[in-house]
Amino acid sequence: MSESDLKSAHLSESPEAEACEQYHSVSGLALFGLILGLLSPLALTGPSGWLVPAVAIVICLAALVRIRIKAEAMIGRKAAVFGLLLAVLCGTAAVSQWLANRWMVERQARGIATAWFDLLADDQPLKAHQLSLVPGERKPLDGTLLHIYQRGPKRREELDQFLSEPLVRTILALGKKADIRYYDCKGIWGPPGKENVQEIYSISFEDKDGKKKTFFASVLLRRFPPDLENNINWVVASSEGGIRRPWLSEEEAKKMSAVKDEL
Repeated sequence: MSESDLKSAHLSESPEAEACEQYHSVSGLALFGLILGLLSPLALTGPSGWLVPAVAIVICLAALVRIRIKAEAMIGRKAAVFGLLLAVLCGTAAVSQWLANRWMVERQARGIATAWFDLLADDQPLKAHQLSLVPGERKPLDGTLLHIYQRGPKRREELDQFLSEPLVRTILALGKKADIRYYDCKGIWGPPGKENVQEIYSISFEDKDGKKKTFFASVLLRRFPPDLENNINWVVASSEGGIRRPWLSEEEAKKMSAVKDEL
């Protein structure tokens, strides 16, 4: 064996050469995915934070695919898996929390809107008007309300304006003949604790000829911070009757318009 062959054999058996042969590069994607996974709890702050776990999931999956292809030269699978698990758990928890909160807010708003309609149908406009006031200005819904309106010209003015609204006049006129039912939630927006909810209600009644007619009304409800003296922190901010549903045909829209004109 020549001297050069002996040197080559000696180098190949050295610790340095063996370490070079065993070296594996760390996946940058896996590390980036892990960092995003650790930041995924930001998704719990609201929909704007959902992007973090979403990007983390994509990055971690891409890292796992790349590591699998280059299994002999790349490591980082555990980091990618851990980042992926964190992103999935936080993303799922954030979406579930958002949906649960949305459901709760919509249910609370619906309860106030239903109570408002019921008060009008029961010919109790004073109590219905109180639900349109902010919690700090609202009075207990008891027998003292009449005196408050009689002695306060400002409240009397507000009540007259409230009673001049077309939908309010219509429900008061129909009374118990009105069949008022929740139809749909058109939208929820605003920061937590100060949400706005717009709901649609169908209102059916029989005309003087005994024919059943239906029109739709929109009610906007606004949430205020809790008031220690008043646990009803929702306000009926505005209402509109005779609205058109976007999926109505032209013929149905004309019928709705005719019902509105009759009212």
